[in-house]
Amino acid sequence: MEVTAWATPGRDGLALDAFGRDLTEISRTREVSSHRGAAVPSTDEAIVSINLDGTIVSWNQGAERMYGHAASEAVGRHVYLIVDDHMRPKFAQALEALRRGESVPCMEVPRRRRTHGSRIDMAPSLSPVASATGEFRATLLVARDVSSERRLESELDETLGALQCALEESRASEVATRRFLDDAAHQLRAPITGIQACAETLLRGICTDDREHLLSTVLRETTRASRVMTGLLTLARVNQGQALVRRACDLVALCHDEAERIVRAEPKIRVSVTSSGDMPVGRPVLDPQAVGDIVANLLDNARRHALSRIDIGVCRNHLDRITVTVADDGPGLPAGQADAAFDRFVSLDGRGGSGLGLAIARALARAHGGDLSYTDGVFVVSLTVEEASAVVGAP
Repeated sequence: MEVTAWATPGRDGLALDAFGRDLTEISRTREVSSHRGAAVPSTDEAIVSINLDGTIVSWNQGAERMYGHAASEAVGRHVYLIVDDHMRPKFAQALEALRRGESVPCMEVPRRRRTHGSRIDMAPSLSPVASATGEFRATLLVARDVSSERRLESELDETLGALQCALEESRASEVATRRFLDDAAHQLRAPITGIQACAETLLRGICTDDREHLLSTVLRETTRASRVMTGLLTLARVNQGQALVRRACDLVALCHDEAERIVRAEPKIRVSVTSSGDMPVGRPVLDPQAVGDIVANLLDNARRHALSRIDIGVCRNHLDRITVTVADDGPGLPAGQADAAFDRFVSLDGRGGSGLGLAIARALARAHGGDLSYTDGVFVVSLTVEEASAVVGAP
């Protein structure tokens, strides 16, 4: 491959015509060491010869394409024409190392083409050019465009990252599935055992009074098992990211409906519903079924502990957020155990709950972009409200 040299008489006393012939011979036989091994020069490579003082003395077509400067613009200019400011100290050190006869590793640097400003990644290597007597005379810079290789590496990294995420999600799903099955088996074992014992006793034949008692036990344990399974399935759907069905709903009316349900079940308990805030509650866009489950679970929990009253508060201070509070006049959660109350199958009082209500309520609140917490004897539900215009079919 021919390397053209432009003669510049009187510069450093070098006979550049002879130097060009030397470079031609060198370019035919040299091997450039790089991080990937020997690189064979091609027309796609930029080949630039640099004088002792850093002046560019030859510039091939590959350099024109890569750097965006014509040969007439580059020859006679300092090599810093093609070296970015932040790389100049490192480049100067490399040239000095070559003068001392030391090897210089290949450097990869990003640059932007002069012509259209596109970013390219280059891997330039520097080789010494010596005279017949072995005296260091100049430096040969060979650079190749490794942008496509970097892009491929980046794409492979992204693919690997996506596969890693998929693997982690798969493992997490497997752990969640196993936990679900373990929890279901553990919680269903007791009611199923009770039902089996009652059935075996009934088969042996007993008096009428005992039969009624056993049938009542079967009904109670069946209801218990159904409640556990319903709760577990609800949690599983929420944890798997089941989409909410949002629409404009009357949140205050929903709370009143749940309050009436509690009063019918426990006439001795008075339940109040109040609304407050800097702006009217209105008809926020929520999933009414999910929010209804949140309020129902909190009220069921409060019903088991309240002495005479339960207070529900709905507050809206911001357009995109609503808070629902539930408090009762019972003893409240034991000190230091508020966080544990939201774990699955945790019943701190042993009063017959499934241990799933608070876990389900928190999961549904978080699905709404909010949360459920317990502070100073009050359960606080925060819910993120969407704009009605963003929900298809919202009234």
